[in-house]
Amino acid sequence: MDFKLFGPIVMFWTMRFEAKHSYFKQVVRHTKCFKNITLSLANKHQLMIGYHMHTRSNERSAFDVSNVSTILLDIMKEDIALQLSQKYTNLTTVTLAHIVSCNGIEYRIGMLLVDGSVGGLPEFAEILQMCILKNTLIFICRKLSSWYREYYGAFELQSSSAREIVLAELSELTDNYPLSDYKCGTLRMVTLKRYIHMSASLRSKPWPNAFPVPEFVYDVEIQLQRANSDFQSNGPLFSPNPRMKSDILEMLASQIVKYKAYPSSAEFDSVAEALVKKHPCLRGQGSVTGFYGWKISLKFKMGNYRTKLRNIGCSELTVNSLKRQQDDQRTSRNQVKKPKRVEVNYFPDYPTGQTKQSLEEERLALLSEVEAEFARITTVPLRSKFMQQLDHHSSKLLRIFQKKGGATGQKIRNIMAEYDKNDAIETRRACVIKALIVYLNEDPESLIREYLLDQEKRRNNEVPEPQKKMEAKETSRRRTQGAVGRALLHKFPSQQAMAPPHAMLLWQPLVTMV
Repeated sequence: MDFKLFGPIVMFWTMRFEAKHSYFKQVVRHTKCFKNITLSLANKHQLMIGYHMHTRSNERSAFDVSNVSTILLDIMKEDIALQLSQKYTNLTTVTLAHIVSCNGIEYRIGMLLVDGSVGGLPEFAEILQMCILKNTLIFICRKLSSWYREYYGAFELQSSSAREIVLAELSELTDNYPLSDYKCGTLRMVTLKRYIHMSASLRSKPWPNAFPVPEFVYDVEIQLQRANSDFQSNGPLFSPNPRMKSDILEMLASQIVKYKAYPSSAEFDSVAEALVKKHPCLRGQGSVTGFYGWKISLKFKMGNYRTKLRNIGCSELTVNSLKRQQDDQRTSRNQVKKPKRVEVNYFPDYPTGQTKQSLEEERLALLSEVEAEFARITTVPLRSKFMQQLDHHSSKLLRIFQKKGGATGQKIRNIMAEYDKNDAIETRRACVIKALIVYLNEDPESLIREYLLDQEKRRNNEVPEPQKKMEAKETSRRRTQGAVGRALLHKFPSQQAMAPPHAMLLWQPLVTMV
């Protein structure tokens, strides 16, 4: 019965809290002092954090590895060796590790990683090997097929028929937290330990901590490798020709768009710094940081690349085009519509094969399923529960609305003026919902209009066609009777002494005969 009321127990996972609590219990057991115990625990915890921060060395290795072995690339499996040689040129030996610890997270062979997404759902990959090349952790993984099992609140895993082998660096993963699978009968399952933002569009990853510089075209890579070798031996800087510099900036811009279409100045700094760090021969002369010139050039190239994408119809960039906006909707060039801090996409394109109408139908179907599932799990109707909670929190919401100032506060006060005239419960609910929408910087008129149109569409779909014709015919007949009745009343004013409804009933038989 508890499962039906509250769902799977995994939704109420508290092991991380228990792990933290075990540390405090250990502190109390060792100190053996219960006088002002909360202050003692806070001091001990702060001392522990300070100790770890003080002992952390900047020269410490990026990874802690164990069971390390170095083997030749030729003795590895053919498909793995082929991918390694294609991605990393001039590679003859590979350093493998069974256990790697990075930033306090431990990775082991056999664990699962989230690498990419399909249709808004995560894609999982199993770690086969881990190798370290130039202080870079590379996972050799095998792709797995997965689908969500709602009953278990987890993903069921199966080996992919293609058995695809992929190479993934730590910075390229959708989520760097490793997962462990478990058996549920004969099923192989895995549960996400935290929320991972997924998107069905092209952009499905947030801005990385360390920007991954892509591989350039073949001729550019050869010239950069030679220039890096000369720089390390003799020290001269490399000055690329305009064509080569344009190719480098074009490739960087295409890589940036995978994460953001409008990067900030600090993010441009991270890209230019990563480029100079990977290819030190490209450092700028006379620059304190060594990459300021690349940052400025990258800003101009990014603007040209956005124009290129806007011309081919990229929705996220077309929405900011002044040519497509009406005169009353045009804003300043600085007021760019772009994703907020917690968002990845602002205006993504429709998925392949989908339109606005098909997605709207899917949304309505999902809404009915949500209501049915909510009623099945909690045995409580969703809408009545929503209204009950709305009434419960209305007083707190009203106090919050009263503190709001500015133009938004004035709009809220105009909406709540209707409630002062009529204190019915229906009026109060409508005013609170409208005010809440305005408080969240949304337009309540659009939302209510959409709901009314949806209700009208449903009514039109539910009423049969013969019934519609009969209702239209009856309406036309009543209008005709009303017009004839008013004409007769005008013709015989003596009937005006009667009440209008009775007058209409008096002439009803005559009108029907006509």
